[in-house]
Amino acid sequence: MARMDVEEQTERSKEDPCAASPPTGPAPSAEQCLASLKSYAHIAWEECRAPLNDSAGSVQVRWEVYSTWTLLLCLYHAEAEAERCRRTWSPKAWRTEAQALRHLFLQNHSVRALTAVLRWLRWAHRWGPLVADASSDAARAPPCMATYERTRRATQLRGALPGPLQDAPALHPDGPLQQSERFQRADIEDERQLLSELWICLRRGDLRGALKLCADSGQAWRTALLQGMLPFAEAGDETPGYEAQAPGADDKEEELLAALKEEHTDWTELGTLERSCDNNGNPWRRVWKEQCFDTAQRNLQPGSAMDLNELAIYGFCAGNYDALMPSCGFTWADRCWGELHCLKEWLVERLLEEGRGAWCRCGYCPGCDGTCPGASCYARLGEGDGGCADEEESEQDRAVRSQKLCGRLVSSNTGIALEGAAADLQVAVKTEVQQLLRRLLPPGGGIGGTEVGMCWEVPGTVSARFAELQAILIETAWMPQRGEAALDLLRQWLSADAASLSAASTPFLVKQFASYFAIWQKETLEAVNAAAPALIEDPVPALAMSDDVDVDDIVGQLVQELVSAASGPAWSEQCLRGQAVEVIAEHCATLRPEGR
Repeated sequence: MARMDVEEQTERSKEDPCAASPPTGPAPSAEQCLASLKSYAHIAWEECRAPLNDSAGSVQVRWEVYSTWTLLLCLYHAEAEAERCRRTWSPKAWRTEAQALRHLFLQNHSVRALTAVLRWLRWAHRWGPLVADASSDAARAPPCMATYERTRRATQLRGALPGPLQDAPALHPDGPLQQSERFQRADIEDERQLLSELWICLRRGDLRGALKLCADSGQAWRTALLQGMLPFAEAGDETPGYEAQAPGADDKEEELLAALKEEHTDWTELGTLERSCDNNGNPWRRVWKEQCFDTAQRNLQPGSAMDLNELAIYGFCAGNYDALMPSCGFTWADRCWGELHCLKEWLVERLLEEGRGAWCRCGYCPGCDGTCPGASCYARLGEGDGGCADEEESEQDRAVRSQKLCGRLVSSNTGIALEGAAADLQVAVKTEVQQLLRRLLPPGGGIGGTEVGMCWEVPGTVSARFAELQAILIETAWMPQRGEAALDLLRQWLSADAASLSAASTPFLVKQFASYFAIWQKETLEAVNAAAPALIEDPVPALAMSDDVDVDDIVGQLVQELVSAASGPAWSEQCLRGQAVEVIAEHCATLRPEGR
């Protein structure tokens, strides 16, 4: 493939159809925000490990507090890593899809935001208190052997060769779908168990575990099927995703975030698997993805014998909304993951198409030197070896494929870099995110529109309340003005408790979280304004507030409770041997002078 020269790269980088900045413009403070978040997340982690105290907060309260801090960590970690990588990275001509994906990650804010939220949703599914125990038991259990061994032995007993009017043996991957009656029920159940475990691996972003599970369970063909999603990469390519290291080698929170990214990933970030050859991945990935889409679409029809989890796996691979969502359950987090996964699949495919015109040149056309001005003269990465598409395919065939893979974000001018395409996509993604969050969690209501209870002792109530807050924080990645709504929601929690004598008292950890969250927003905004006065009109995401941030009403409630505890019967334990005085002083420092 012909390479672009330096001048051409520079010119194209100015008109990059894949680039989209955060809604507040270039915010150099993502690293600062991340650094301050790490301390608060560490406090929440220590609270999770502390002995249970009903007055402080239940297991569910502790988990939701830590999970919410982790969501913020994921959002700002993605932005901070992009900042680090861009210091030494410059855009180049796309030679492989792996290289193109890294370009998208570093240049497009929506891709990073969706990546961060999906990482968090996968992590939360793995470690949430409602699933952690069951997950540990499943991890210890040996993989089931879905090899149809019982059916094979039964077939041997009936005779090695079929009779004159007897069908041939159906021991092939599609056998259970085509002739399920010829398989032993125990074999069918083993395969269903494998599919259930495989679906959980994909839901949690454990792709390496999914590949290993299939191989260990006797269905290596499924391993090969899933490997089809991996983008083609050459030995010299940078791996997709982020690899930049944060300052400080002993940063434990950074290590945890790196592990979270490694263990809860998807095909756009996974990079290359360990192999003995220089090249890796599937150069026909988009064609493979279309086949997965068609397989899922066929088995959505009435009368299909395909297991629901297997249908969801094909939907996961293809970004097929109708096939994926039925297996996503009814919880807010599961359905949010399914919706956002499909949205990210559509966005990545659309951006790869938009970027072809600016960053790909085929070099194979007669007389083509890789710089010809023709908008259609570009390598079709993912649709053939070296980007050389099948000659038998027509433009109509490729347009149909694009319509399938790009979903609701499909372009009417597929493959042509449109003026302002990235900006239009940014608006489209923001609208989709806003609509799906409103659909899953209406304002003022619980999951599915049900009324949120007042009792903090009920795990379902705790989850529903924090889900509303987490949905707002997700929105702030695209709509910074929603940062004020997060503080308003915390005020509602605290004021509702004070106004209702029948409601259970708000746990101390909730008040502490509300105070720390308010302090973090206040401190971060002041640090940004002090470091970059020119960006005062463009604060970082989730901080769309004025310079004078008033959080006295939130912080003041915690200060009053801390003072009451420190002046009670156990004052000597709290003040002399504990850290009550230091904690009170820390919170008072954020109050306005008149509030102190």
